[in-house]
Amino acid sequence: MVAVAVLTALAADLAYESQVSLRIAANARNELQATYLAKSGIALSRLVLAFQAEVDEAAGGTTAIAGAPAMPRPQLWKIAPVDSDLAAALFGGPARSRPEAATALAALTGTPAAGPQPYPPAVPATPAAPAAPAPPTPPAAGSFEVDIQDEGQKVNAQLEGTDTGQLPAQVQAFWQLICDPKWDPLFDREDANGVRTSRADLLVNLRDWVDPDSVTSAIAASFAPSGCAIALPPKPFEPGFGDENALYDRGDVQDRYRTKNARMDSLDELYLVSGIGDAFMAAFGDQLTVYLKRDTLANANALDLFPLQRNAALMATNHADPKLQDLKFLLELQKAAQLRTMFGFFALTAKDLSEIVGGLGVSVNPNAVGGTTPLFTDKSTVFRLRAQGRAGDVTKTLDVILRPDKIQPTKPIPGQIVHWREE
Repeated sequence: MVAVAVLTALAADLAYESQVSLRIAANARNELQATYLAKSGIALSRLVLAFQAEVDEAAGGTTAIAGAPAMPRPQLWKIAPVDSDLAAALFGGPARSRPEAATALAALTGTPAAGPQPYPPAVPATPAAPAAPAPPTPPAAGSFEVDIQDEGQKVNAQLEGTDTGQLPAQVQAFWQLICDPKWDPLFDREDANGVRTSRADLLVNLRDWVDPDSVTSAIAASFAPSGCAIALPPKPFEPGFGDENALYDRGDVQDRYRTKNARMDSLDELYLVSGIGDAFMAAFGDQLTVYLKRDTLANANALDLFPLQRNAALMATNHADPKLQDLKFLLELQKAAQLRTMFGFFALTAKDLSEIVGGLGVSVNPNAVGGTTPLFTDKSTVFRLRAQGRAGDVTKTLDVILRPDKIQPTKPIPGQIVHWREE
């Protein structure tokens, strides 16, 4: 009985260890599959955005016919969701029966391809035995899906623009984001060092973080006592007289640091700027970007309420027009923009948006839409790709910032990746 009891305990322990090892191996397999499924989603997104770059150029670039009216430009990345179903539709099914596909597959895998087969297959001279039915295709081991966001439709928190470029428009857009009185609690609190940061202080802190000097800046703007009205000169920031590192030279020695005095590399770097914390990023993080190039034009191609309101305020003659804060006006503006673009099928140009805004009773500044220094574009230059690969009960997420380009024979995968993070 003692021997049986000992052997039973050993057998139970061995069975448990075997189950744990099998589970660990299965999880490792699923994680690997999920990772490469997510990477497949990124690769497919780069291909779709490369075709979008080709469409953009054909619709209004150097290949457009001179004097011809601009063609409505479809947005491929909005029309077809980028996921494993799209990959199966593009690369699976009947395409595998074509001889060129078999040859390409053999070249990729290194396995010898079968001899040349006519397409369509020729009828054999003598009757042949019926071929055995092909085995059913096994179900996919997992799936992926990619959420593509246009970074150009977000507010650029990188206040490094030149005084003669887009810097006043950037400051105006950022102010429109944070000016609503409902966000007052974010700016009435003190941080761990007892510092209270107002909205105007936050603009200055963002400028000081990226400007090349070590002297505090001063914002040259006129703010309304309440509401979102702001008047900005062509040069919104002027040199001050203080030390811009004083805000970060507080607390314990190991917690002190200095301003970067260079452009930000990722959105997480905003946490280092005085006045920005978890509460601020929870409220505005999904509407901010730092990945646009200097003096990038604002993207007029937006259908969400806040980007539409921001763009309408930027192109309005009077930025403080009460209609811009009226929910009824914003809903009418959104409905008109959706109808003009067939609910996102086509791009919304700055001219289209100005006609809609003007038609709803808001005076539009013509210099903001056209002229020598326009403020808007309708083409996207930076995208955020959030790919999720799933295998079994494992999910792998990739967060990628991409600057797309056209398909080039010398470049195997189009697009330039400027940020990559795995979760």
